[in-house]
Amino acid sequence: MAILYEDRTHAIRHCFFDVQNNVGVGRDEEDYHQALVVCFRNNDVPFVSKPIHPLFLYGEQVYRLIPDFVVWGKITIELKAVPRHPSPAEFVQLFDYLKCRRDSLGLLVNMGLDRVIVERVAYTPTPPRLVEDWKYWKGSVSGATRDIGRSVRNVLRDVYREHGTGYGEEVFEKLLLFGLRHQGMKVTVNPTAEARYTDTQLRKSSLRCFLIEDEVVLCQTALFEDNSFNMNRCRSYMKALGSRWGIAANFGKSLVEIVGLRRQ
Repeated sequence: MAILYEDRTHAIRHCFFDVQNNVGVGRDEEDYHQALVVCFRNNDVPFVSKPIHPLFLYGEQVYRLIPDFVVWGKITIELKAVPRHPSPAEFVQLFDYLKCRRDSLGLLVNMGLDRVIVERVAYTPTPPRLVEDWKYWKGSVSGATRDIGRSVRNVLRDVYREHGTGYGEEVFEKLLLFGLRHQGMKVTVNPTAEARYTDTQLRKSSLRCFLIEDEVVLCQTALFEDNSFNMNRCRSYMKALGSRWGIAANFGKSLVEIVGLRRQ
């Protein structure tokens, strides 16, 4: 089976190793970046350094994705200089760039060890789907709470319509927070709550969620296989915050799941 862009990635890899051999081990990422600019230019590798890709919602810029390089207009490179192997978060970062650009190949490159590590990441976009479940809310919620829930649902749908799914959690968190505040809703980010063990009060700590209008808890995950963990986490946060209503939304790799939750 042929390797995607084999000849071009071979030329790029040559530049990676040449740069580390010349610049040395243990230098800052920007040192390697500037050296790659020179090396690409000297070897006739067409490139763009740090192109800016803005993400919009409701016609306003919410976030920017800035890969280190795009070469030949179709291969995205994310450069690191850390004394360890790449972390899952760094792979997600590269996936964010690939999804945004619709490039089919990315290279995650680490110059921080004795030998350059180059990880090939292939990207194949899949049609996104949206599934909603509001059975715990139907016939139970009314008045202002229902209005809040409807507004949150609309923002979730708007983010899905504009961006689908496939981004990492940081991107979707920024989009959702902007969307909620754009609709005029009060949002507390990562509210604090006491942790308890039996009858013992332990300490206050932050919860990874949004508390909307001091009433509805919104828990969001990204790239999880399903929404089950997020639902359980949301129920736990609802209890800790004394909230009866919650919404768990997972922007998975190809499926967005939104579930309305109620605490008895």
